[in-house]
Amino acid sequence: MPDRRAGVPLSVLDIAPVIRGSTAAQALRDTLDLARHAERLGYLRHWFSEHHSTLSLAASAPALLVAEAARATGTLRVGAGGVLLAHQRPLAVAEQFCTLAAFHPDRVDLGVSPSVGTMNPAVQIALRGEPGPLAADAFAGRTEELLRLLDPADTDEAVTVTPRPDSWPPVWLVGRDETDGALAGRLGLPFVFGYHFSPHAVDGALKAYRHAFRPSARWPKPYVVLDVMVLLAESEARARYLASPLEVAALQMGEGRLGPYLLPEEAATAGYTEEQRARVRGQFDSQVVGDPATARRTLTALLERTGADELMAITIVTDHAARLRSYELLAEVAAELRTR
Repeated sequence: MPDRRAGVPLSVLDIAPVIRGSTAAQALRDTLDLARHAERLGYLRHWFSEHHSTLSLAASAPALLVAEAARATGTLRVGAGGVLLAHQRPLAVAEQFCTLAAFHPDRVDLGVSPSVGTMNPAVQIALRGEPGPLAADAFAGRTEELLRLLDPADTDEAVTVTPRPDSWPPVWLVGRDETDGALAGRLGLPFVFGYHFSPHAVDGALKAYRHAFRPSARWPKPYVVLDVMVLLAESEARARYLASPLEVAALQMGEGRLGPYLLPEEAATAGYTEEQRARVRGQFDSQVVGDPATARRTLTALLERTGADELMAITIVTDHAARLRSYELLAEVAAELRTR
């Protein structure tokens, strides 16, 4: 078992992927099994992202997933990465996560995101009455309101959060660009950058974050978590084979449709040309797909480039055993890595 204290802190970002021929219920059972596995491997935290009206994902209610994962584990930190403030009022979010923190002291994290969690305008209207993302200043205002509500020293008797836990959940900002980084810095929050989604924006976003950072009581200095797509196997060829359903999913998403993830053997006959597959395959070149040696080289370079304090891996594999093995291999690699 790798000694997690010796290397870079390592965490999980989970979307509860639904596999073709299986069910959402099985996806959620697999998620809890992964949380238990991550805890045994020494992972620091296990977070759930929020997505809506997507048949390939079962992660539409992160607070409920946090509750189940916390019950299934004993020491692992669990949290949202992140709650979409476009669709929920800060008081409701604060009450949900304070309740979770009351049940599970010092184990609950609350990440918030400006994303809308779906590209479908009809779903956005169903969630909050209008389409599109929140304006940057509106998201900033909701985040500031949430921080005030989660301040145990706040004396506003008109609006107070209940229950009041013994340990209040820390707020993290999950973002993808310079605007998000600058806001996280100005508010003195840790910043989780979605590298798996926007690798091209990482340098500018982290520069904006560190430049804008104002120390806060909980966070006296900047703290960066890099959210990276990771898919590891014993060989490069095996990892690429396991990643083939992700190529098809990327093509389907570009066409505005995405059902449950295909098995690799189904992905091979999904009907796309090699040119189309090669085009989306390039999206994964900046991520970590391969064998442990590839992961070691890629992550070493990424840590040196970004100065990240923690790695958070999102791993989508249609074979659950292979998914668990990928996290095992990553733990072995990360035990050898260092942050600056």
